[in-house]
Amino acid sequence: MEIKATGTLDFQTMRAFTHLCMFKKANPKKKMTLYSVFCALVIVMIVVWMLIFGADSTMIILLCCLGVLFLLEAFMYFKLPKIRYRSLGKMKDVTNEYTFGEDAVEIITKGEEYDGKCTEMYSSLSKVMETSNYFYIYQNQMQVLIVDKSTVVGGTAEEIRQKLSTYLRENYVICKY
Repeated sequence: MEIKATGTLDFQTMRAFTHLCMFKKANPKKKMTLYSVFCALVIVMIVVWMLIFGADSTMIILLCCLGVLFLLEAFMYFKLPKIRYRSLGKMKDVTNEYTFGEDAVEIITKGEEYDGKCTEMYSSLSKVMETSNYFYIYQNQMQVLIVDKSTVVGGTAEEIRQKLSTYLRENYVICKY
């Protein structure tokens, strides 16, 4: 088996990765919409309560806390991906070329100021999370290889999934979005 694929560390990829980190297996758009609707309903209920029974300090504090939580969630959903992308520095828009073999994946990294090559044994990987667009291959808790499924040639994403899942078993997570 020799399947090739690529992954580019562009803004779109970093946004998808940030949302994966935030929501794990849950669909980010649905989860954010549900959270927003829930916050809006609770805020409306608190405001109505305050209009009917008067504003006391507990309700004002609750309203402020809910507003801060909503703003924090919105910041993490919309602004954090931009911050993470900018923090890549010289690794911005670097392309990783992956060659999936029988026992290992070979990674060749090419960028404006960076060139590198390494081989990672499947048995040394800690986990894989798969969405409809990407494979997120965790080398450890801090390092992730991001493979764009639309770039797979010489095989299919299903073949990559089968190979990785035999090594990782319960550490292979399929996200339904």
